[in-house]
Amino acid sequence: CIYISALQKKKKKNRRRGWLKRGSTSLGLLSVIPIQQLTLPRRTRADAPGSVVTPYETVTLFGRIASEECFGTRANHATCQVNSELLAKKINFSDREAAEGISRDVFKRRIESQAFQWPLKPFGVSEKRVKTTTMNKAAVFRVWEEAAKRKNFRDPFFLNISDRDRVNNAIAADGVTDKAIDALFNVLSQSGMSSSSPSSSPPRTVVRRDDLSILSGMDYNEFYDLLNGLESYKGGKGV
Repeated sequence: CIYISALQKKKKKNRRRGWLKRGSTSLGLLSVIPIQQLTLPRRTRADAPGSVVTPYETVTLFGRIASEECFGTRANHATCQVNSELLAKKINFSDREAAEGISRDVFKRRIESQAFQWPLKPFGVSEKRVKTTTMNKAAVFRVWEEAAKRKNFRDPFFLNISDRDRVNNAIAADGVTDKAIDALFNVLSQSGMSSSSPSSSPPRTVVRRDDLSILSGMDYNEFYDLLNGLESYKGGKGV
């Protein structure tokens, strides 16, 4: 199962439906706190109106590029962390593309063609978020709930595995927004540029295979921060 119910009294009922993972512990919906409240932004929405990538847009992208690898374990029917080597294989760089790069349009097409699974919410501290698979809870659960209802599914607390896969398939059909793709493409294309490069150097308009290494090990929260220019993303580098 992917996610756990916030209501202790419904554990037995939900377990029969395949929702709860045996031995898991519920913290309730109050544990879902907007990431903006937990981090200090490099720039704010007021500074750059319209440029913020929303949680839903972030999920639809992250759920395609991340793998089931999850802090030393594996997620069940969910994505958790980015493995840059696996991602490079998904994008399927040719030898020539690996060196010379691919354009933004090619990058988007290959990302959109990937299977989508809603990511888990990271639990724990530092890099040892081993509680993530134990808690087995959806990242930004309220957004997941809204998406399921928007797709005409019932309360996600009571969706079985088959239904959840159908929700993921329905969300996958929406594709990835240009805003999310542009944010990631810009980060990756700039990550391969040396800080010693002249300021007059034109920005790169391609992404190479090695550029993906900046994403390696990232969970949903770190990826959200990366796309939105927050300082707290993995490695502490600015965008």
